[in-house]
Amino acid sequence: MQKVDDLETLHAQEELTDNDFVLGIKPEFVKIDPNGRIKGKVYSSMPSGMETIVKIEVDGYILTSVVFGNIDFTIGDDISFDFSSKSIILFNRKNQRFIATGSLE
Repeated sequence: MQKVDDLETLHAQEELTDNDFVLGIKPEFVKIDPNGRIKGKVYSSMPSGMETIVKIEVDGYILTSVVFGNIDFTIGDDISFDFSSKSIILFNRKNQRFIATGSLE
């Protein structure tokens, strides 16, 4: 997930520790669902033929979702989603090494 900064400025990179982790979630596993447990806002929407790429902002982080069909989401609208896979990947942020594959519950 990307972290967004409203100021769009460059900052000194924070010091990474062994307790910093990254979750890897493929866009096709971020399922937009009106009954989804996770809430966010549409950050961007790009219909591109047979699929639409939707960027979702959640607490200052950006997630990417891919939905089937040419759907136009309105930027700034509230949106709900869930994760639909047991293939969530955990990495160590400092050394970028794979740690485990699992699911979010």
